[in-house]
Amino acid sequence: MKSLKISDITNSYVKWLNDKEVNKFLLSGSIIWNIKLVERYVLDSINNQNEILFGIFKISDDKHIGNVRIHDINYSNSSAWIGIMIGDKSEWGNGYGLVILRLIIKFVFNQLKINILNAAVSNENKASLKTFKKAKFKIMKKFETKKKWLWIDDDY
Repeated sequence: MKSLKISDITNSYVKWLNDKEVNKFLLSGSIIWNIKLVERYVLDSINNQNEILFGIFKISDDKHIGNVRIHDINYSNSSAWIGIMIGDKSEWGNGYGLVILRLIIKFVFNQLKINILNAAVSNENKASLKTFKKAKFKIMKKFETKKKWLWIDDDY
């Protein structure tokens, strides 16, 4: 896992973002992405002091397989939100989400000194729900929009 840079943006990355199966549960799933839009997204994230965007890269070959975004960082109330995407479908089911989530929890609590980490997860996203539950997140609130979402958090 490392900070995502413009040089990390590839056609494969854009392809994941436009894959209906990958973006099904992303809030940005309705956007049709291209290189320029992804560059703007990454630059906006880099320039936002209340957000950190990491790329998930395999140690074995430095292959970019997904992203983690810590956002809406609020130091006043010691909270932040998190989103994780394993975009490379060939890497689904390998446990990367849980490994990364545990690393991010440590980073947020120990480095950023944030005490509450929140996530919004669709009721239909069984893999993500399982991952967050294994990481000891608790369901705090259920709310409905077009998709059914759960607000889950991990208090430190």
